[in-house]
Amino acid sequence: HNSTYRETFLPTIKAVPDDVFQRRHYWLRNDGLGGKLLSHHGDAYQGNKVTQYDEEFNRRERTGKNVLPEKRSWDSGTLSWRPEKSDFPIFGAPTNWGLKDKMSP
Repeated sequence: HNSTYRETFLPTIKAVPDDVFQRRHYWLRNDGLGGKLLSHHGDAYQGNKVTQYDEEFNRRERTGKNVLPEKRSWDSGTLSWRPEKSDFPIFGAPTNWGLKDKMSP
């Protein structure tokens, strides 16, 4: 008795695994993404190290080119107010909350 599955999907006898997929899988598993996660765009996001926590809780001010646009409008396509703060990240050096000064001798 043959089923539809057996008739449609015949077994391939000389099937070989996809070597490219396997190499990529084992490479990512062993080495991980490393520096490729944030550096694949070059230096475009190099100064983007200020976190939302630093902006909200430490009251980091937006000055110069980091100032938000004056007006926001409702975007019915995404059902959100545009632009959001997250659309305009603050560029600058990160704050280490004085930890470096405390840890250094």
